[in-house]
Amino acid sequence: MWRFKKDRSLESSIAYMCGALVIAAGVGACLLRGLFFTEEMYPFLTLWFVLCCTCSLYYLVGVGAWRKSGGGAVSGITGVNGVSEGSEGSGENKALRILLSVPLIILSLYVIHWLRGPLSSQGTMNETLRWGLYASFALLVCFCAVNRVGRRIVNVTWSMAGMFLSMSALLAVCGVVKLPFAVATAIHRK
Repeated sequence: MWRFKKDRSLESSIAYMCGALVIAAGVGACLLRGLFFTEEMYPFLTLWFVLCCTCSLYYLVGVGAWRKSGGGAVSGITGVNGVSEGSEGSGENKALRILLSVPLIILSLYVIHWLRGPLSSQGTMNETLRWGLYASFALLVCFCAVNRVGRRIVNVTWSMAGMFLSMSALLAVCGVVKLPFAVATAIHRK
């Protein structure tokens, strides 16, 4: 019933996996109070990093097996708007590399600080895990953004998350929905 070309099916399946992880991160952040409290953060981050490792293994094995069979390069994953990584003069690719490297730089600074013996090992480890989440989230959104299917997934996800958060805040302020951790529900009338 479904007929995909080999390159489209691999590219689309990677985009769907990355999109599912982006959706999971958004839902987790919404349901777990923004991952602010560490007791909520550890189970989610354990699952997150396992899923990210699975996704990257699938990408590495899938693309490697596909290239060995004579498929060539995956067009939607190589760069922004179909531009390959080796092309010169693309300002979008340079900006993208800078934006993706910032969370990785901050993550590496926390790792270096943790290895040198910080004042609070637990606090530094928590921030290392958080910045690992931010860096992997940015990379997954980048993988989604360079693919047509992934862009649609990210657009729909951001729109739904914004609508859900706006409506839940509005309904909490109006008293229709009782949210225990909403900021605006502490209005007292005399």
